[in-house]
Amino acid sequence: YQRRVRGLSGESMATYAASFAHKILMAPMAAKLAVATVPAVTATMTATLMREAVETLQVDGMSPDQLTELFHEMDADNSGHLDRDEIQGFLASRGLQVGTSMANALMSRLDENNDGMIDLDEFSRMAIGAKAVSHGRRALGLRGLSQDELKRLFKEMDTDGNGYLDQAEVQAAMANRGCDLGMSVAGALISSVDYNNDGVMSLDEFLSLATTRD
Repeated sequence: YQRRVRGLSGESMATYAASFAHKILMAPMAAKLAVATVPAVTATMTATLMREAVETLQVDGMSPDQLTELFHEMDADNSGHLDRDEIQGFLASRGLQVGTSMANALMSRLDENNDGMIDLDEFSRMAIGAKAVSHGRRALGLRGLSQDELKRLFKEMDTDGNGYLDQAEVQAAMANRGCDLGMSVAGALISSVDYNNDGVMSLDEFLSLATTRD
């Protein structure tokens, strides 16, 4: 934690500290110890890991039945949930080596109810979210833009000028480009890089969204 926050100041440090404290309070004891003893992971690293996990598991083209079958294959103890070790071990068996801190980051991204485990619904939404993110990034035309162009686009999308993009602003930006994919896709785009779980997209998170591949 100290290594992560060194160099942060003001609002950024407060935001990160609040998110960290929330995760510690809400997680089971095993997860608390895991989160507290490994360094945090940046939004860019988390987005990249999500993409690599989706590619490794090949879930983006699976039917609901195939997703269910894969989930049960990964659920080694037949508990009806996936824990960090099961996800980490299964990814390793498919050739993707994931360290402890990265595995914790992946769990945090998938674990929507903060119970320290991944249920079938959360696992299935990973596949749905991957498709939505790919469609949303194409709709915004992020591919090939320079960092200066991305910053200008972010400012253009941030219609209320508060320095963050909410679902309505992302959805409106896609609609203005002739591709209205709805609020659910806008939400998936934000969630894919929302490492601090504040429900909006900062400039840094927007830039990390642009650097991930379809």
